[in-house]
Amino acid sequence: MRVKRAVLIVVVVAAAVVTADLLVEPADSPETGPYLNAEPAADAPDNAVVKQYERLSPAHQDAFDRAVSNDSGVPLDGRADVDVWYETEFVRHDGELYRILVAEL
Repeated sequence: MRVKRAVLIVVVVAAAVVTADLLVEPADSPETGPYLNAEPAADAPDNAVVKQYERLSPAHQDAFDRAVSNDSGVPLDGRADVDVWYETEFVRHDGELYRILVAEL
C-alpha cells in the first residue's frame, strides 16, 4: 500500500509541476498583440480619420513615437488606450502623414 501511495504522490507532484510550468509564461517568449505600426503615407482618402499628433494624449503620443521609430511595430501594453488606434487611420505629425495599423497576434 505504501508503494502505491508513494507512486500516487510522485504522479500528483509531477502533474502539479507540469501544470505550473504551462501556466507561467517564459521570460523570453514573444509578446502578443495588439501591435501598433505607423508608416509614412503619401496621402489619405477624403473620408479617412486623420488625427493631429498634438491632439493625442501623452500616452498615445508615446505609443505613436515608438511605432514610428520601430519598423516592426510595438506592443500596446496598456499604457495607451487601444481603442483609439482602432478608430484612427492616419496621424499627422510635423507636416508628415502616417498610416496607422493595428495587428492582433
